[in-house]
Amino acid sequence: MGSCTVDLKILNLLRVGDGCNAQVFTVEVLEVRPHPPCFRSDRALVAKIYDPLYFDDEEGFLNPFLCVDKHYTHETHAYDVLSESQGKRVPRFYGSYSLDIPVEGSKIRTVRLILLEYIPGISMQQANPQKFSRRSRQEIMKSVVNFESRVYEQNILLTDLSPRNVIMVEKPGYDSKQNLLFLDFAGALFGGRRNDPVAIGSNLFLGQYISPLLRWNKTMAMQFNDWIDWDWQAWIEAEYAYTTTTITPEMQQGYTSEKTFFLSDCTTLLWVNSVVKLNMKWNAKGFEQDWLNHGTERCAKTVQDMASLSELETGFVSR
Repeated sequence: MGSCTVDLKILNLLRVGDGCNAQVFTVEVLEVRPHPPCFRSDRALVAKIYDPLYFDDEEGFLNPFLCVDKHYTHETHAYDVLSESQGKRVPRFYGSYSLDIPVEGSKIRTVRLILLEYIPGISMQQANPQKFSRRSRQEIMKSVVNFESRVYEQNILLTDLSPRNVIMVEKPGYDSKQNLLFLDFAGALFGGRRNDPVAIGSNLFLGQYISPLLRWNKTMAMQFNDWIDWDWQAWIEAEYAYTTTTITPEMQQGYTSEKTFFLSDCTTLLWVNSVVKLNMKWNAKGFEQDWLNHGTERCAKTVQDMASLSELETGFVSR
């Protein structure tokens, strides 16, 4: 897209205030200088601002500057990798920008923002699952599983795939059961150019298609429990039986290893703490969490062993 200056007018507040991390508005584009031919300034867009001032630092346990920088860079890179899905499964991406905010006196502070296509709709979190037939809900969940699996194949691990980040599109020509739009890739992790400590066994065979028969067990789907009132495992096995031939012996062994399962959860959760707001505590003795009903001791030991990771790598602030 090149370098340009964009004048924006705020239209509506979508998600703003303390503890919201990124501040999200709908905006009107007033002027673009120079005017890139691919930039349509006559439509409402979404502006997502990464401002450390509003970041939830978990009562001082997280460094807001490091975290918002990571969120911004990871989300921007995710949209670049998913360029072929823009306008289909993810919003169109209209670039990343710097925003100068005046502060007391003559000083300014600079924050980063991105501009995205605005798509009308409601999130799965806002929708009432009871208003959808079981068959419709199964179609919705199949779309979720298929999207996550294909993104995983593109070297991206989604750490914040949840109903609040899945939009059911509401516009002419779209079926809200089939046309889902996926948002919020600030917590995305990448296989090809990783700079995160969670590389240790946390995402087996990232960059390859992994059959949902291996990855999408009941734990993987737990964020969507309100939409699921059927035998999940039996449904997955029936729906994705055709993918059996894609499973190699190495994949089978890796995904059935209990040790790998717990290491995957714990190491991923170490970073996800700043993204998904799971119920976690970080202290000198290690890590406690009640997200899972089992494996607590093993999780605490795993993170305790990782406590030597630098603040720069993790975004955690030592006390």
